[in-house]
Amino acid sequence: MVKLAGFIIEAPKAKNKSEIDTDLLKQYISQLEDKIKGNRRIMYFDIINLIAKEGYRGENVSRLIRWCGNKIKNGYYFIDFY
Repeated sequence: MVKLAGFIIEAPKAKNKSEIDTDLLKQYISQLEDKIKGNRRIMYFDIINLIAKEGYRGENVSRLIRWCGNKIKNGYYFIDFY
């Protein structure tokens, strides 16, 4: 089991999409599309899970994790804008 707390560094919260690295987000979505192959819609949790499994780290990754977590907390589960 991977502890996600080890991947999150002190990064300020990203309140909107313009504050996250959209290229990084698109890269992760592309990786997930290859894995899921259209069987279901991509969820914000899928991005967090990919980051944890692959061991990605860094400030931009931390911001992305916090942004996805905030989306989930507010009741948005599926990514609709890719």
